[in-house]
Amino acid sequence: MNNMNNKEYYEDEVNLRDYVEVILKYKWLIIGIFVMALVIAGIATFMMPKTYKSEATIEIAQVNEPIYTLPEVEHLILSDKVLKPVIEKFSSDFKDSITLKSFRE
Repeated sequence: MNNMNNKEYYEDEVNLRDYVEVILKYKWLIIGIFVMALVIAGIATFMMPKTYKSEATIEIAQVNEPIYTLPEVEHLILSDKVLKPVIEKFSSDFKDSITLKSFRE
């Protein structure tokens, strides 16, 4: 009777071979779904608009120079005198044309 209980126990046990057989049986379906997801993710990535963001820390003044307020510094940095050389230097790095207006936005 003990052997019979062991046999029933083994019949209920999950075998790794069963999982491998199922995976092999449906391997093309699994590969197909993976490839479709990969293609859809790639297309979605290339269709998204490119967004660039940068941050910088700027030393504004030394001890014996006047101290500027944040709006004054922002106005100075976004002035034509500062932005034009920057745009001219880096405009070749961008596919889209950059204007002073678009750069300020």
